[in-house]
Amino acid sequence: MKRIIFLLTFMIIALCGCGNKLSAPENITFADEVLSWDAVKGAESYRLIIGSETYYTEEASYDLTFLGDGRYDVYICALKGEKASPYTDKFRIVIKRSLQANIHVDGEYLAWDKINSAKSYALYIDGIETATVDDEKVLLSDLDLDPNKIYVVQIRAIYEHNTSTLSDHYYHHTYATIEELSQAEVNLSDKKALEIDVSETDIKAILFDNESIEDYSLAEGTLEIPYSFFRNKKIGKYQCRIFADDILYQLQVTVTSGERPYIISDTAVSYQTGEDIVLLVELAGGSFAGLTGNNIGDGDYEFVEDRIIIYSSYVERIIEDNPDRKKIVLLYTLNQGKVNIIGDIIINLTKDEVNES
Repeated sequence: MKRIIFLLTFMIIALCGCGNKLSAPENITFADEVLSWDAVKGAESYRLIIGSETYYTEEASYDLTFLGDGRYDVYICALKGEKASPYTDKFRIVIKRSLQANIHVDGEYLAWDKINSAKSYALYIDGIETATVDDEKVLLSDLDLDPNKIYVVQIRAIYEHNTSTLSDHYYHHTYATIEELSQAEVNLSDKKALEIDVSETDIKAILFDNESIEDYSLAEGTLEIPYSFFRNKKIGKYQCRIFADDILYQLQVTVTSGERPYIISDTAVSYQTGEDIVLLVELAGGSFAGLTGNNIGDGDYEFVEDRIIIYSSYVERIIEDNPDRKKIVLLYTLNQGKVNIIGDIIINLTKDEVNES
């Protein structure tokens, strides 16, 4: 009889213990700009990693209308107090709201790809509808564009009963004087700005392929583009165009990853109360070996795809043990063959950040 009671008690404890564990969210879907998944029993909220950013929600869904066009890898875990479920497997979403038209210059024409079912096209320059044409091109000479200027060009497909959204934008310039500069290389592992020698004292615009660069500095003939602009760029070759008053400088910029693994994100971070710390990693064929220091254990962090995730519960525990602490210093180790790359992760803890409600 005692044996039966003991077994029943053991089963009840075991079942209760299992009930306290959170399972990873399942059945993720993405439709009508909303990411959804099955609610996890016992979960109070959810943590989402979308691209390189972390978000939180109490609902089993998240509105993604704030995201721009692109591909995003998504991971979700359920939360209850300081407990967290395993993360879901990678779920990739693709957001493409604008019309992909591949606008380009073809000889004396401004041209674009044929859009299925389109009857005609409306051409927009700097946001203003300029012309309506039946073909996938228009003579540049008909547009009456001023010299030494940059124009934002878009098209809208006109169907039988409705119209498309505006296309992706294309920067068209009317500069006649063009100077080719020497090629440049940005090695992401160096985390250094790109410096370009120019003879100008003023820059009107900088385009990196078809992306505008707003954050740059110019002093004594040296143009500097900060590392932060490049750190999330894919490895490859890009065309950089620098527009001055009456001259266009062009050069090819090659972005490389270097030969050794490294952490892409800034390794000196400021802790925000309740938020996990996420660091992007370029493994470059290597592997992540773990974190050490300041009593961090295997359950205080995890490595997902190309991200180190340090749980806020770990930081809060350290703060609780020593409220006057200013920073936490951890060591990370990345492996590549027989080579170990070791570096610091510094988590700054200021009074304002720690006492946020």
